[in-house]
Amino acid sequence: MICPYLPGIPILMPGEIITQDAINYLQEVLNCGGIITGCSDNNLETVKVIR
Repeated sequence: MICPYLPGIPILMPGEIITQDAINYLQEVLNCGGIITGCSDNNLETVKVIR
């Protein structure tokens, strides 16, 4: 799961398609000083997909 804090509600769940809207929202959270949990790259420059 990819979960921004604040608010702490998952944005991406296993098996879900990663959309540009989701990435844009997560980047905005980072720009506002939030934290993203569940990512291997905390800057969201790359996305690690595990099958």
